[in-house]
Amino acid sequence: MSVFDHSEFDHHEAVHFFEDAPTGLTCIIALHSTALGPAAGGCRRCQYANSTEALTDVLRLSRGMTFKHAIAGLPFGGGKAVILASDRAPKSRELFHAFGRLVHSLEGRYITAEDVGIAVTDMQAVREMHRMGAVGRSMMRMALAGVDAAYQNLDSVELGITTVDHYFDTLGGISRAVRRASGNDIPVYISDQTSGDGPGDRGAACSRSVER
Repeated sequence: MSVFDHSEFDHHEAVHFFEDAPTGLTCIIALHSTALGPAAGGCRRCQYANSTEALTDVLRLSRGMTFKHAIAGLPFGGGKAVILASDRAPKSRELFHAFGRLVHSLEGRYITAEDVGIAVTDMQAVREMHRMGAVGRSMMRMALAGVDAAYQNLDSVELGITTVDHYFDTLGGISRAVRRASGNDIPVYISDQTSGDGPGDRGAACSRSVER
């Protein structure tokens, strides 16, 4: 099946397929839109049943990032990357160096970050091979300065592949970055819709926890 015939393909500007034989890296980077700015979106590393499942994920998620940034009024488009995890390609500094070189080859059209299965230390290895440059840093500071709150929906699907600590670490990092860019302390919310009793707001507790 052609990418163009895929049910999740929605006029994506570019879909890049990469393999790095020395490290075993196999990944897909999808750029849905760069109309508002560089396509920004995290990189996740998961064990997919096959490459078609990985393609479905990256197409769907990159499109979602376009809408998230547009609704928030941020100067970014939508992008996403997925790394196909396997026993033959374990996490390593060399693997993330290879991924960093691939991101760098896109010449600023894609800005990556950690997502499910990716740690801050992994992104530090990526950064050693790829730097956003002055323009990218300026846009990031501008975007962070306009953030009023950090929010994550804790849903039952993601409970199977991550932990609450992942949300604390990520949202806590965002709140600190906003404080550095604007000088403002922002509230941090996690909505828990997994109990079956309807949406629950644990924002106050999370706000305290992530800042410790």
